[in-house]
Amino acid sequence: MERAREKEKEILFEAEKVKWELEREEKARQLELERKEEARQEKKKYRQFELDQEERDLQLQQERAKILAEKEYEKHRQEMEKLDFQARLREQEARATEGRGRQSDGNGEEVPIGKAVGKVPKMPYHTLAR
Repeated sequence: MERAREKEKEILFEAEKVKWELEREEKARQLELERKEEARQEKKKYRQFELDQEERDLQLQQERAKILAEKEYEKHRQEMEKLDFQARLREQEARATEGRGRQSDGNGEEVPIGKAVGKVPKMPYHTLAR
């Protein structure tokens, strides 16, 4: 009977040993699953970070393009204003020059100075021969 009890203790000990081994393996499997899940979550976070970074880069590029377009528009607008100003200035100068180059002919009409206003009658040849 002593032998049977010893054998029973041995079997119980082996059963406990197997149970502990199974628990240890289960814990190891759980840890491995947790590590894999953490790695998956980390990859997901990193990918999201990359997507966010790409979005920020795209927004910056769009903002730069917008700023450049606004600068080009402003440059073009200023150039157009400059050309318009120059055209008005030339027009004023032309009016001023035109006004200075005319005299009144006495009838209320302005006649350009130094320009013939019609044909000058020719003197007859016989008058010149005298």
